[in-house]
Amino acid sequence: MKNLILCSLLLLILSSCTNESDLTTSDNVEYGKSNSMKNIAFPLNPKNPYDQKGKKYYDALQEFYASNNKPQSIDEISTLIYFLNDINKNKLYQKAQNLGYSSEEIAAILSNPSIKLIEIVNNSSISSPSKTQLILFIQYLIEQQNLEYLEIRDYIIAFDSTIISDTAINEEEKETILTVSTITSYALYAEAERKDRDWETSVGHKKTAPVSGYTSTVVSIIAQLQNIIH
Repeated sequence: MKNLILCSLLLLILSSCTNESDLTTSDNVEYGKSNSMKNIAFPLNPKNPYDQKGKKYYDALQEFYASNNKPQSIDEISTLIYFLNDINKNKLYQKAQNLGYSSEEIAAILSNPSIKLIEIVNNSSISSPSKTQLILFIQYLIEQQNLEYLEIRDYIIAFDSTIISDTAINEEEKETILTVSTITSYALYAEAERKDRDWETSVGHKKTAPVSGYTSTVVSIIAQLQNIIH
């Protein structure tokens, strides 16, 4: 009987140690993901000649996040859009419009961002090859919102190279497209960076990773396209 009790206690101790080890390993894996963001240096893409525009956009986002949480609702996304539109006048946009998006319009973009994307791009004056590239670029972001930032950044770098070498697109329109790609990269980086900080503050209190997806960033980029493309 004593031997049976001792064996049971030993099994319990071994089981406890195994579970603790699994939790530690899991935490280390997630923490490794978090730390990966710290190894990213500016500029995000040195080959994009308009990377500095993305950096200015990132600085504007940092100013927003200094007094606001990550947008989680229609009203909060609308606040972000108005803030960026206002702060970037005469900095990034040659001609900033009063976007005037209502809550209903933001909700419509959220429910089907592709429709608004195609509408804005097709109503612009840029050439057909440029329209196609922009739509494909943002459509990819819409469909791949749950990827890690580093994966999306690699896609953006490859996309930039394609645009730079594309002889069917003139230099002015290349600037437009590369501006969209760089502010997108910096915006996604800012959101991923914030998620990392949120995750780090939750270590020891909660074992789950932050909510994935870049919905607020993608929607805000689509909403501002009218100020970037002409």
